[in-house]
Parts: sequence; C-alpha cells; structure tokens
Amino acid sequence: MQSPFVTLFLNLDETDEYAEEVALIIEEILKQRIQGIKNEKGIYATPTFPKLVYVLHEHNCLEGGKYDYITELAVECSSKRLYPDYISAKEMRKIYEGNVFSPMGQGTAHVKPCELLCA
Repeated sequence: MQSPFVTLFLNLDETDEYAEEVALIIEEILKQRIQGIKNEKGIYATPTFPKLVYVLHEHNCLEGGKYDYITELAVECSSKRLYPDYISAKEMRKIYEGNVFSPMGQGTAHVKPCELLCA
C-alpha cells in the first residue's frame, strides 16, 4: 500500500496567538517520530511519511530562546530517525520577500504562494 506524500511544516511562530498550543503539537509529533511506528514484525521503525520540516527562528535556535527545548527534541529526533529537515526562517525571509513557507512536494523546492496563483 502506498503512503500519501505528506509534509508537516513545523513552524513555531512566536507572534502567533496560538504559539503555546503549536509548541505542544510540535512536541508531540517529534516524540511520536522518535518512538517510531511498529512495522508488520512489531519492530519500531521510522515512517517515511509524513515528512517533517522544522523551522528555526531566533526563539528556537539553541541560543537561549523560549522554545529551545523543542529544537533539542528535534535534534534528538534527527539523531534517531533522520528527520526532521531544517529550514532557517531568517534566511528564507531574505530570499522570499519576508515570507516563510513550506517546501512543495517531496523535494526541497520552494514556490512562493503568489507564483502558484499566477501560473
């Protein structure tokens, strides 16, 4: 059976009014990925999907920010499950006119939302 090609964009924007709730959701997603999913033999394995993409901001880049604990969890997850992938919000804003958004598809291609609408 084919797994759906899904990417979870783990973007903890500190200015979001629901930042605390988003932090809890990201934390749980990472904990579940660290544990893995039982395969048909009952062994915990790394699921291929959903792909995880974690966004680094000033408040979670391991320099004393409020959400560093989630980044530490992401690093632990990477060491055990090879995911999540990481994106720098700071660098992305420089390239994409101040915007931060998820990559499109399986790769790391970034298409600005306006390009999708205008194509």
